[in-house]
Amino acid sequence: VVLLVYHWSSRESEHDLLVHKAVAKWTAEEVVLWLEQLGPWASLYRDRFLAERVNGRLLLTLTEEEFSRAPYTIENSSHRRAILLELERVKALGVKPPQNLWEYKAVNPGRSLFLLYALKSSPRLGLLYLYLFDYTDTFLPFIHTICPLQEDSSGEDIITRLLDLREPTWKQWREFLVKYSFLPYQLIAEFAWDWLEVHYWTSRFLIVNAMLLSVLELFSFWRIWSRSELK
Repeated sequence: VVLLVYHWSSRESEHDLLVHKAVAKWTAEEVVLWLEQLGPWASLYRDRFLAERVNGRLLLTLTEEEFSRAPYTIENSSHRRAILLELERVKALGVKPPQNLWEYKAVNPGRSLFLLYALKSSPRLGLLYLYLFDYTDTFLPFIHTICPLQEDSSGEDIITRLLDLREPTWKQWREFLVKYSFLPYQLIAEFAWDWLEVHYWTSRFLIVNAMLLSVLELFSFWRIWSRSELK
């Protein structure tokens, strides 16, 4: 809450974020900022984009064929695909999609506040709400993060893996439902753990908080059981 209040108090700076700025108005430096946020691998191509002074208007015209040859020369097909997928999202939205906690909060202030309290006070109901009413944008990335497929454990960073999501498998659903029923706060802790590289201190705070809430919930169940009130 303290972190959220702090960033809410500095909302005037949020208007400078790329999530609020039309892509056609991006400068070359802002294009590079967008590129680098796709993952650590994107820094390999930073100098190439800067050398060509690729601004927002030029970025919108680039194709996979141009990315694969000079001066960009992105030989890795997975990197080209990740850039093109994110570029399609940028074209569809007209702005940069949120890629971290504070950008998400800037775009969705009401939803962020709802998630903050719902997942802390009623994690099971909060996750059920996401499944019913926010499946594609929030629930699907959530379940793929905490219950990843085996092939997802390659060297790709988390943002790249979450660009193109499939329907969860039965194995993912089974793992999710067990944790959802018995350890809902562990789901939140696992989600925060996977985002340590993006939000180091915020993720650590969430993990510790989730662990304490799990202990409190188990203690409450034990107290009810010991008093024979669970029946």
